[in-house]
Amino acid sequence: MNENVFNNMANNYDNDDRKQLSDIIRLEISKYIPGDCSNSILLDYGGGTGLVSLPIAEKFKNVIIADTSKSMLEVALSKINSGNIFNASVSLVDDTILLPSADIVIISLVLIHIPNIEAILKKIYEILKPNGKIIIVDFDKNEKVNHPKLHNGFQHKELKSILEKEEFKNITIENFYSANNLFMKEDATLFIAQAEK
Repeated sequence: MNENVFNNMANNYDNDDRKQLSDIIRLEISKYIPGDCSNSILLDYGGGTGLVSLPIAEKFKNVIIADTSKSMLEVALSKINSGNIFNASVSLVDDTILLPSADIVIISLVLIHIPNIEAILKKIYEILKPNGKIIIVDFDKNEKVNHPKLHNGFQHKELKSILEKEEFKNITIENFYSANNLFMKEDATLFIAQAEK
């Protein structure tokens, strides 16, 4: 991910459009989260300001928002402190820092920013606890999108193949939301993928 871009966006990141989309994503992710997570650790990888994970933090023993952008995490930490969310924390990550172990990892609109998705999915598989779950939300492949620092979405078959290669099992991928001007000002569709260790 391009850290400088996200550092510069941090203070204005939580605009109305992003909040609305995060609400839609969170509602869908919640369908894939087990009923009782009171002893579970949730890792929100690339979680930025915590838009997706902080509103559901009460369901978990701990929520960790991990991101490469220090400024985004400062916004998340401010929300944690002002909201008295005692079971949430932030973690600045880079190639040298080990991710914390987790029961559930969510990756929402993050894979499109990661050049080597195989490497990050391998890393996540390693830190997931036995029978742990990964939940990915991202864009379907869109040939109209062309940006040097972004994937233009993913084909379900391609992503499933990568997850299988990294030894994930019980993989499902489904579309759940479409809208105009959703992805780089192009019409787009979001999918949710889940898999288990």
